[in-house]
Amino acid sequence: MGEDEIMALRRRKLETIRSKGIDPYPARARRTHTTKAAVELLVRSPDAHEIVWVAGRVTAMRRMGRAAFLDIRDGSGRIQAYFKQESLGVEAYERLLHTVDLGDFLGVEGSLFRTKTAEPTIEATSFTILAKALRAPPEKWHGLQDVEVRYRQRYLDLMANPEVRETFVTRSRIIQRIRRFMDERGYLEVETPILQSTAGGAAARPFTTYHNALGRQQFLRISLELHLKRLVVGGFDKVYEIGRIFRNEGVSTKYNPEFTMLESYEAYADYTVLMEMVEEMVSTIAGDVLGNTLVQVSDTEIQLAPPWPRIPLRDAILERSGVDFDSYPDVEGLRRAAAEAGVAVEPSWGRGKIIDELLTVHVEPHLRQPTFLVDYPVELSPLAKRKTESPHLVERFELFIAGREVANAYSELNDPVDQRERLLQQSRLRDRPACHGADGLDVDQGGDLVPSSAGERGVSRDEAAQAWEAIAEGWAERVRTGTDHNRVYLLDTATLDALGDVGGLRVLDAGCGEGRFARMMAERGARVTAIDLSSRMIELARAAEEKDPLGLDYRVADMADLSPLASGEFDIAIAYLSLFDVRDYESALRELARVLRPRGRFIFSISHPCFFTPSSGWETSVPNSFRDADRLYFKVDNYFPASEIRLRMWPTAPTELINYHRPLSDYAHALRAARFLIRDIHEPIPTPELVEKLDFWRGYLRIANFILFDCVKAGS
Repeated sequence: MGEDEIMALRRRKLETIRSKGIDPYPARARRTHTTKAAVELLVRSPDAHEIVWVAGRVTAMRRMGRAAFLDIRDGSGRIQAYFKQESLGVEAYERLLHTVDLGDFLGVEGSLFRTKTAEPTIEATSFTILAKALRAPPEKWHGLQDVEVRYRQRYLDLMANPEVRETFVTRSRIIQRIRRFMDERGYLEVETPILQSTAGGAAARPFTTYHNALGRQQFLRISLELHLKRLVVGGFDKVYEIGRIFRNEGVSTKYNPEFTMLESYEAYADYTVLMEMVEEMVSTIAGDVLGNTLVQVSDTEIQLAPPWPRIPLRDAILERSGVDFDSYPDVEGLRRAAAEAGVAVEPSWGRGKIIDELLTVHVEPHLRQPTFLVDYPVELSPLAKRKTESPHLVERFELFIAGREVANAYSELNDPVDQRERLLQQSRLRDRPACHGADGLDVDQGGDLVPSSAGERGVSRDEAAQAWEAIAEGWAERVRTGTDHNRVYLLDTATLDALGDVGGLRVLDAGCGEGRFARMMAERGARVTAIDLSSRMIELARAAEEKDPLGLDYRVADMADLSPLASGEFDIAIAYLSLFDVRDYESALRELARVLRPRGRFIFSISHPCFFTPSSGWETSVPNSFRDADRLYFKVDNYFPASEIRLRMWPTAPTELINYHRPLSDYAHALRAARFLIRDIHEPIPTPELVEKLDFWRGYLRIANFILFDCVKAGS
């Protein structure tokens, strides 16, 4: 019988019940005992024939003429109910036979006894239908076997497989016991934000969302780390959190994008203290919850009782793969050795990644019993303290049980200079930012934790769009009359000079305005996609395209969300000072890096530091403090490796305006400290012609200098 036929039959039974004046979904039940409590009562008083009222789901039915046996299961267990026609009466017994199905919820009242086979049983004197099920339970009640159904419809798995229910209960008890263990040791449990403005604390792709009230993009947290560290900075010596983590990456039997993590921090302790604590925690909780420290995992017995072996990572990899990574200080030598050991090495991998892959391939599957791997290379652990006797190693351990990593910890690095150097080095080796983020660096350096993106300053997408629309008409007038000297004489000329030959290249002009620079690149043979937040600007750009078609693709879009554009689609991405006007310029940098192909270029040009129009009284979100601008430069370094960044600086306004703001030498010093490669620092060029062209600026625009980044995305 098909599912539709079964549901139709059950609906007819439902109508039959209602036709007899019986409510198949009553408002309340009067249960006196759970099934477990009823069985325990029978054990205590086997001959008392106690009267009980139990409730639960019908999980089995066995009919034998004028008698029937039903299994009733609730959250505590199962009990058998015995129904006789002479006890219930003919009408009630017929109703039981013809309207009750597997999966229905019944209340059963009667006395307790044991059958000839010693089965605890209720001899029913009455029953109540508590909920009529319209869908049938899994076909084979003894066990749902379809793995797909089990994971997608977990409630069916719980109904059909008691061992799965037991796993849920055991997990809950483990978490309760973890809390007690940590609390007894003086740790303070805290809750930290799930919605965060920066996805920090780990190297993982975040889930993104949008906060309508604040007008900004936010991320579901990928780690508990940074906020817990801030609590330690604030004076709490021991803190922990058991919280959900969200990482927008792969799905497998070993990995779920949403999972629960225990993370703790303890001041004045090192990784040896943590190893002892983890040993004690796991063995103690196993004994309390399971009653034994010996557990079965597949076909292996795992002994959780301490002490557990502590093996240096170098020794473990050497034993299993034959590769001694200390003998290969250079990447190329280690790459060849790993390849000979059977590791499929990617050309872009650095030394740390190759060592990690040797561990994953050759060592991890063999670590069945609880084992600490200790003392990792510094390349693998940017936040761990160096070992005094071996500075190329750090005080870190990972715990493996049954071939899987179950814990990771280290003595926290608190040298801010060493930490910044390691994080910057790590970001240079990746095609993604060092995800610990600027805020993480601020904490470790005792910084002021000032938010570092435009979005965090509260400029929403709608506010920015409205502001641009408010000045679009004035801008359009300057375009028509040829008085928009700002773009003509500064940004366009210098940026075209930096670009060179763009013939045949795919170019994204992010923040294209009225599209003049996009047309300049198209005239030089580039295939240009141009976006702007202002629909008025795109309207102007499309009007120019209609008059003189150059094949440009104009779109109204926010560069902080380029999801309609494919990854690796462009050879070059251009952004003028409009990069500052997005809700979250870190998101914009991430998106621009995503849509660029490997080795693609990102040109970022700004007139710095202030752009305002007294006539309209509106100021853009361009930062008017050097601190915020410098923080942006460091974020650019996160998304494009510093060794590949070329920077040109042109003081372009008259000398008196240049002197109004910070000298260029200060910029050069700050940017060199961030390891930017500064190719050109041009001298002021307040020529009479330029002064004449820029004379209309006085009282209208102030531009101290012009800075251009020419970045190259990492990749082969």
